[in-house]
Amino acid sequence: MFSGLRIGVRLRILVVIQCLLMIAVALTGLSGMSATKGRLHEVYDDSIVPLLHLDNMLSQNFQARSQLDEAFAASSVAEAARHLDRITGFRTEADKAWKEYAASSMSAEERKLADEAAQAHVALVTAAEQTASAFKAQGRAAAAEVDGRVERIAKFDRWRAAVDKLIEHQARDSEAGYKAADGDYAQAKWVVVAALLFGVGFAAIVSWLVIRSITQPLAVATGIAGRIAGGDLTKAIAVRGNDETASLMSAFARMQTSLREMVVQINGGVTQLSSAAVELATSAEHVSSSSEQQSEAAAAVASSVEEVTVSIAQQSARAHETEAISAEASRSSQSAPTPRICGMSKASATSTMSARGDR
Repeated sequence: MFSGLRIGVRLRILVVIQCLLMIAVALTGLSGMSATKGRLHEVYDDSIVPLLHLDNMLSQNFQARSQLDEAFAASSVAEAARHLDRITGFRTEADKAWKEYAASSMSAEERKLADEAAQAHVALVTAAEQTASAFKAQGRAAAAEVDGRVERIAKFDRWRAAVDKLIEHQARDSEAGYKAADGDYAQAKWVVVAALLFGVGFAAIVSWLVIRSITQPLAVATGIAGRIAGGDLTKAIAVRGNDETASLMSAFARMQTSLREMVVQINGGVTQLSSAAVELATSAEHVSSSSEQQSEAAAAVASSVEEVTVSIAQQSARAHETEAISAEASRSSQSAPTPRICGMSKASATSTMSARGDR
Protein backbone atom coordinates (compact mmCIF):
# COMPACT_ATOMS: atom_id res chain seq x y z
CA MET A 1 0.00 0.00 0.00
CA PHE A 2 2.78 2.41 0.92
CA SER A 3 5.65 0.67 -0.90
CA GLY A 4 5.64 3.29 -3.63
CA LEU A 5 6.15 6.14 -1.14
CA ARG A 6 9.30 7.12 0.68
CA ILE A 7 9.37 6.79 4.45
CA GLY A 8 9.41 10.56 5.00
CA VAL A 9 6.31 10.96 2.80
CA ARG A 10 4.54 8.18 4.72
CA LEU A 11 5.27 9.84 8.05
CA ARG A 12 4.05 13.19 6.74
CA ILE A 13 0.85 11.56 5.47
CA LEU A 14 0.36 9.98 8.90
CA VAL A 15 0.78 13.35 10.63
CA VAL A 16 -1.62 15.03 8.18
CA ILE A 17 -4.24 12.31 8.69
CA GLN A 18 -4.01 12.61 12.46
CA CYS A 19 -4.29 16.41 12.24
CA LEU A 20 -7.31 16.12 9.94
CA LEU A 21 -8.94 13.65 12.33
CA MET A 22 -8.37 16.00 15.27
CA ILE A 23 -9.79 18.89 13.24
CA ALA A 24 -12.82 16.77 12.28
CA VAL A 25 -13.42 15.82 15.92
CA ALA A 26 -13.03 19.46 16.97
CA LEU A 27 -15.44 20.64 14.25
CA THR A 28 -17.93 17.96 15.26
CA GLY A 29 -17.72 19.11 18.87
CA LEU A 30 -18.07 22.74 17.85
CA SER A 31 -21.06 21.87 15.68
CA GLY A 32 -22.72 20.10 18.58
CA MET A 33 -21.94 22.99 20.90
CA SER A 34 -23.31 25.43 18.32
CA ALA A 35 -26.53 23.44 18.04
CA THR A 36 -26.86 23.37 21.83
CA LYS A 37 -26.14 27.09 22.01
CA GLY A 38 -28.75 27.76 19.31
CA ARG A 39 -31.30 25.71 21.21
CA LEU A 40 -30.54 27.54 24.45
CA HIS A 41 -30.75 30.85 22.60
CA GLU A 42 -34.17 29.86 21.32
CA VAL A 43 -35.21 28.95 24.86
CA TYR A 44 -34.01 32.33 26.07
CA ASP A 45 -35.63 34.32 23.26
CA ASP A 46 -38.88 32.36 23.05
CA SER A 47 -39.43 31.54 26.72
CA ILE A 48 -37.23 33.42 29.16
CA VAL A 49 -37.61 36.90 27.60
CA PRO A 50 -41.42 36.58 27.22
CA LEU A 51 -41.58 35.41 30.82
CA LEU A 52 -39.65 38.51 31.86
CA HIS A 53 -42.10 40.68 29.92
CA LEU A 54 -45.08 38.91 31.52
CA ASP A 55 -43.50 39.26 34.93
CA ASN A 56 -42.96 42.99 34.35
CA MET A 57 -46.55 43.39 33.15
CA LEU A 58 -47.83 41.53 36.20
CA SER A 59 -45.71 43.68 38.48
CA GLN A 60 -46.92 46.92 36.86
CA ASN A 61 -50.58 45.87 37.00
CA PHE A 62 -50.18 44.81 40.64
CA GLN A 63 -48.66 48.23 41.34
CA ALA A 64 -51.59 49.94 39.59
CA ARG A 65 -54.08 47.87 41.57
CA SER A 66 -52.17 48.59 44.77
CA GLN A 67 -52.28 52.35 44.07
CA LEU A 68 -56.04 52.21 43.47
CA ASP A 69 -56.57 50.21 46.66
CA GLU A 70 -54.39 52.65 48.61
CA ALA A 71 -56.47 55.54 47.16
CA PHE A 72 -59.57 53.93 48.65
CA ALA A 73 -57.71 53.60 51.97
CA ALA A 74 -56.24 57.15 51.89
CA SER A 75 -57.09 59.45 54.76
CA SER A 76 -57.32 62.55 52.61
CA VAL A 77 -58.39 63.54 49.13
CA ALA A 78 -54.89 64.83 48.31
CA GLU A 79 -53.29 61.54 49.27
CA ALA A 80 -55.87 59.63 47.23
CA ALA A 81 -55.19 61.90 44.26
CA ARG A 82 -51.46 61.16 44.47
CA HIS A 83 -52.14 57.43 44.38
CA LEU A 84 -54.52 57.82 41.45
CA ASP A 85 -51.94 59.85 39.51
CA ARG A 86 -49.37 57.10 39.91
CA ILE A 87 -51.68 54.57 38.30
CA THR A 88 -51.13 56.10 34.85
CA GLY A 89 -47.36 55.45 34.94
CA PHE A 90 -47.80 51.85 36.00
CA ARG A 91 -50.41 51.33 33.25
CA THR A 92 -47.99 52.75 30.68
CA GLU A 93 -45.21 50.40 31.77
CA ALA A 94 -47.63 47.45 31.81
CA ASP A 95 -48.80 48.25 28.26
CA LYS A 96 -45.18 48.55 27.11
CA ALA A 97 -44.29 45.17 28.64
CA TRP A 98 -47.33 43.59 26.99
CA LYS A 99 -46.43 45.00 23.58
CA GLU A 100 -42.89 43.63 23.93
CA TYR A 101 -44.32 40.27 24.86
CA ALA A 102 -46.79 40.31 21.95
CA ALA A 103 -43.91 41.05 19.55
CA SER A 104 -42.14 37.80 20.46
CA SER A 105 -42.47 34.57 18.49
CA MET A 106 -45.53 32.55 19.53
CA SER A 107 -47.03 29.23 18.67
CA ALA A 108 -50.70 28.96 17.71
CA GLU A 109 -51.64 27.77 21.18
CA GLU A 110 -49.70 30.55 22.84
CA ARG A 111 -51.20 33.12 20.47
CA LYS A 112 -54.67 31.96 21.49
CA LEU A 113 -53.82 32.26 25.17
CA ALA A 114 -52.26 35.66 24.55
CA ASP A 115 -55.43 36.89 22.84
CA GLU A 116 -57.49 35.74 25.81
CA ALA A 117 -55.11 37.48 28.19
CA ALA A 118 -55.21 40.65 26.06
CA GLN A 119 -59.03 40.72 26.13
CA ALA A 120 -59.00 40.17 29.89
CA HIS A 121 -56.42 42.94 30.25
CA VAL A 122 -58.54 45.39 28.20
CA ALA A 123 -61.54 44.58 30.37
CA LEU A 124 -59.45 45.08 33.51
CA VAL A 125 -57.98 48.39 32.33
CA THR A 126 -61.45 49.65 31.35
CA ALA A 127 -62.89 48.74 34.73
CA ALA A 128 -59.95 50.29 36.58
CA GLU A 129 -60.19 53.51 34.57
CA GLN A 130 -63.93 53.75 35.28
CA THR A 131 -63.29 53.34 38.98
CA ALA A 132 -60.47 55.91 38.96
CA SER A 133 -62.54 58.41 36.97
CA ALA A 134 -65.46 58.02 39.40
CA PHE A 135 -63.04 58.46 42.30
CA LYS A 136 -61.69 61.69 40.86
CA ALA A 137 -65.08 63.04 39.87
CA GLN A 138 -67.44 61.89 42.61
CA GLY A 139 -65.28 60.70 45.46
CA ARG A 140 -64.65 57.53 47.33
CA ALA A 141 -68.23 56.38 47.74
CA ALA A 142 -69.14 56.74 44.08
CA ALA A 143 -65.89 55.07 43.10
CA ALA A 144 -66.66 52.13 45.41
CA GLU A 145 -70.12 51.77 43.87
CA VAL A 146 -68.69 51.89 40.30
CA ASP A 147 -65.89 49.48 41.28
CA GLY A 148 -68.40 46.91 42.46
CA ARG A 149 -70.56 47.35 39.41
CA VAL A 150 -67.74 46.92 36.87
CA GLU A 151 -66.34 43.94 38.82
CA ARG A 152 -62.80 45.25 38.75
CA ILE A 153 -61.52 42.70 41.25
CA ALA A 154 -63.11 39.78 39.41
CA LYS A 155 -61.75 41.03 36.08
CA PHE A 156 -58.31 41.34 37.65
CA ASP A 157 -58.55 37.77 38.82
CA ARG A 158 -59.66 36.59 35.36
CA TRP A 159 -56.81 38.52 33.77
CA ARG A 160 -54.40 37.04 36.30
CA ALA A 161 -55.67 33.54 35.50
CA ALA A 162 -55.17 34.19 31.76
CA VAL A 163 -51.64 35.45 32.41
CA ASP A 164 -50.93 32.43 34.62
CA LYS A 165 -51.90 30.19 31.71
CA LEU A 166 -49.44 32.07 29.53
CA ILE A 167 -46.76 31.68 32.18
CA GLU A 168 -47.46 27.95 32.47
CA HIS A 169 -47.27 27.66 28.69
CA GLN A 170 -43.96 29.51 28.69
CA ALA A 171 -42.72 27.28 31.49
CA ARG A 172 -43.62 24.19 29.45
CA ASP A 173 -41.91 25.67 26.41
CA SER A 174 -38.86 26.45 28.52
CA GLU A 175 -38.78 22.90 29.85
CA ALA A 176 -39.22 21.48 26.35
CA GLY A 177 -36.48 23.76 25.05
CA TYR A 178 -34.19 22.75 27.89
CA LYS A 179 -34.81 19.06 27.23
CA ALA A 180 -34.22 19.60 23.53
CA ALA A 181 -30.97 21.45 24.30
CA ASP A 182 -29.95 18.69 26.69
CA GLY A 183 -30.77 16.14 24.00
CA ASP A 184 -28.70 18.09 21.49
CA TYR A 185 -25.87 18.22 24.00
CA ALA A 186 -26.08 14.47 24.65
CA GLN A 187 -26.23 13.77 20.91
CA ALA A 188 -23.30 16.07 20.26
CA LYS A 189 -21.40 14.41 23.09
CA TRP A 190 -21.93 10.94 21.69
CA VAL A 191 -21.16 12.13 18.17
CA VAL A 192 -17.90 13.61 19.44
CA VAL A 193 -17.10 10.42 21.36
CA ALA A 194 -17.91 8.30 18.30
CA ALA A 195 -15.85 10.59 16.06
CA LEU A 196 -13.00 10.47 18.56
CA LEU A 197 -13.12 6.67 18.76
CA PHE A 198 -13.31 6.41 14.98
CA GLY A 199 -10.44 8.85 14.63
CA VAL A 200 -8.33 6.97 17.17
CA GLY A 201 -9.12 3.64 15.52
CA PHE A 202 -8.47 4.95 12.02
CA ALA A 203 -5.26 6.65 13.13
CA ALA A 204 -4.16 3.45 14.88
CA ILE A 205 -4.81 1.37 11.73
CA VAL A 206 -3.01 3.84 9.48
CA SER A 207 -0.13 4.08 11.97
CA TRP A 208 0.11 0.28 12.11
CA LEU A 209 0.14 0.05 8.32
CA VAL A 210 2.81 2.75 8.04
CA ILE A 211 4.95 1.15 10.78
CA ARG A 212 4.50 -2.28 9.20
CA SER A 213 5.48 -0.90 5.79
CA ILE A 214 8.72 0.30 7.38
CA THR A 215 9.61 -2.50 9.79
CA GLN A 216 8.72 -5.47 7.57
CA PRO A 217 11.16 -4.55 4.76
CA LEU A 218 13.79 -3.79 7.40
CA ALA A 219 13.26 -7.25 8.89
CA VAL A 220 13.63 -8.79 5.43
CA ALA A 221 16.78 -6.72 4.87
CA THR A 222 18.15 -7.91 8.21
CA GLY A 223 17.52 -11.52 7.20
CA ILE A 224 19.22 -10.98 3.85
CA ALA A 225 22.21 -9.37 5.57
CA GLY A 226 22.47 -12.35 7.94
CA ARG A 227 22.21 -14.80 5.04
CA ILE A 228 24.94 -13.01 3.10
CA ALA A 229 27.10 -12.83 6.23
CA GLY A 230 26.64 -16.61 6.56
CA GLY A 231 28.00 -17.10 3.05
CA ASP A 232 24.74 -17.90 1.22
CA LEU A 233 24.91 -15.99 -2.07
CA THR A 234 22.55 -18.21 -4.08
CA LYS A 235 19.11 -16.70 -3.41
CA ALA A 236 17.97 -13.78 -5.54
CA ILE A 237 16.99 -10.54 -3.76
CA ALA A 238 13.63 -9.07 -4.83
CA VAL A 239 13.47 -5.26 -4.96
CA ARG A 240 9.97 -3.71 -4.68
CA GLY A 241 9.05 -0.04 -4.56
CA ASN A 242 11.27 3.01 -4.64
CA ASP A 243 11.59 3.94 -1.00
CA GLU A 244 14.62 3.81 1.29
CA THR A 245 14.17 0.11 2.05
CA ALA A 246 13.99 -0.63 -1.69
CA SER A 247 17.27 1.27 -2.10
CA LEU A 248 18.73 -0.83 0.72
CA MET A 249 17.55 -4.05 -0.98
CA SER A 250 19.04 -2.88 -4.27
CA ALA A 251 22.35 -2.20 -2.52
CA PHE A 252 22.24 -5.69 -0.97
CA ALA A 253 21.54 -7.19 -4.42
CA ARG A 254 24.51 -5.36 -5.94
CA MET A 255 26.71 -6.41 -3.01
CA GLN A 256 25.64 -10.05 -3.38
CA THR A 257 26.37 -9.96 -7.12
CA SER A 258 29.80 -8.45 -6.49
CA LEU A 259 30.56 -11.02 -3.79
CA ARG A 260 29.42 -13.84 -6.06
CA GLU A 261 31.70 -12.61 -8.85
CA MET A 262 34.55 -12.25 -6.37
CA VAL A 263 33.99 -15.81 -5.14
CA VAL A 264 34.03 -17.07 -8.76
CA GLN A 265 37.28 -15.23 -9.38
CA ILE A 266 38.77 -16.59 -6.16
CA ASN A 267 37.68 -20.13 -7.08
CA GLY A 268 39.35 -19.69 -10.49
CA GLY A 269 42.51 -18.46 -8.81
CA VAL A 270 42.42 -21.38 -6.39
CA THR A 271 42.09 -23.81 -9.32
CA GLN A 272 45.04 -22.22 -11.08
CA LEU A 273 47.03 -22.24 -7.87
CA SER A 274 46.21 -25.92 -7.34
CA SER A 275 47.39 -26.76 -10.87
CA ALA A 276 50.57 -24.79 -10.28
CA ALA A 277 51.08 -26.61 -7.00
CA VAL A 278 50.74 -30.00 -8.76
CA GLU A 279 53.23 -28.93 -11.40
CA LEU A 280 55.54 -27.65 -8.71
CA ALA A 281 55.29 -30.97 -6.84
CA THR A 282 56.09 -32.86 -10.06
CA SER A 283 59.08 -30.60 -10.71
CA ALA A 284 60.23 -31.07 -7.13
CA GLU A 285 59.98 -34.86 -7.58
CA HIS A 286 62.09 -34.66 -10.74
CA VAL A 287 64.60 -32.44 -9.00
CA SER A 288 64.73 -34.89 -6.09
CA SER A 289 65.32 -37.81 -8.49
CA SER A 290 68.07 -35.87 -10.29
CA SER A 291 69.61 -34.98 -6.95
CA GLU A 292 69.70 -38.66 -5.98
CA GLN A 293 71.42 -39.57 -9.28
CA GLN A 294 73.90 -36.74 -8.84
CA SER A 295 74.51 -37.89 -5.27
CA GLU A 296 75.22 -41.43 -6.48
CA ALA A 297 77.57 -40.09 -9.20
CA ALA A 298 79.30 -37.90 -6.61
CA ALA A 299 79.70 -40.98 -4.40
CA ALA A 300 81.17 -42.94 -7.32
CA VAL A 301 83.52 -40.07 -8.09
CA ALA A 302 84.50 -39.88 -4.43
CA SER A 303 85.20 -43.65 -4.45
CA SER A 304 87.31 -43.31 -7.58
CA VAL A 305 89.13 -40.38 -6.06
CA GLU A 306 89.67 -42.45 -2.93
CA GLU A 307 91.06 -45.35 -4.98
CA VAL A 308 93.36 -42.97 -6.88
CA THR A 309 94.45 -41.49 -3.58
CA VAL A 310 95.19 -44.97 -2.22
CA SER A 311 97.12 -45.87 -5.42
CA ILE A 312 99.07 -42.63 -5.23
CA ALA A 313 99.87 -43.38 -1.61
CA GLN A 314 101.07 -46.86 -2.54
CA GLN A 315 103.20 -45.49 -5.36
CA SER A 316 104.56 -42.88 -3.01
CA ALA A 317 105.45 -45.58 -0.51
CA ARG A 318 107.18 -47.63 -3.19
CA ALA A 319 109.01 -44.54 -4.35
CA HIS A 320 110.20 -43.93 -0.80
CA GLU A 321 111.34 -47.55 -0.56
CA THR A 322 113.14 -47.29 -3.87
CA GLU A 323 114.73 -44.09 -2.78
CA ALA A 324 115.85 -45.71 0.48
CA ILE A 325 117.27 -48.67 -1.42
CA SER A 326 119.05 -46.34 -3.81
CA ALA A 327 120.48 -44.39 -0.92
CA GLU A 328 121.65 -47.56 0.78
CA ALA A 329 123.18 -48.82 -2.45
CA SER A 330 124.92 -45.58 -2.91
CA ARG A 331 126.40 -45.74 0.51
CA SER A 332 127.52 -49.33 -0.06
CA SER A 333 129.19 -48.43 -3.34
CA GLN A 334 131.21 -45.72 -1.72
CA SER A 335 132.73 -48.07 0.88
CA ALA A 336 133.54 -51.12 -1.50
CA PRO A 337 136.54 -51.60 -4.07
CA THR A 338 136.13 -50.34 -7.58
CA PRO A 339 135.38 -53.62 -9.42
CA ARG A 340 132.78 -54.28 -6.88
CA ILE A 341 131.65 -50.86 -7.32
CA CYS A 342 131.23 -51.48 -10.97
CA GLY A 343 129.34 -54.68 -10.26
CA MET A 344 127.16 -52.98 -7.68
CA SER A 345 126.63 -50.16 -10.00
CA LYS A 346 125.39 -52.53 -12.61
CA ALA A 347 123.13 -54.31 -10.12
CA SER A 348 121.84 -51.03 -8.80
CA ALA A 349 121.20 -49.86 -12.32
CA THR A 350 119.33 -53.06 -12.97
CA SER A 351 117.20 -52.54 -9.80
CA THR A 352 116.53 -48.93 -10.69
CA MET A 353 115.33 -49.82 -14.12
CA SER A 354 113.22 -52.56 -12.66
CA ALA A 355 111.65 -50.06 -10.30
CA ARG A 356 110.97 -47.68 -13.11
CA GLY A 357 109.34 -50.47 -15.05
CA ASP A 358 107.02 -51.13 -12.10
CA ARG A 359 106.11 -47.54 -12.01
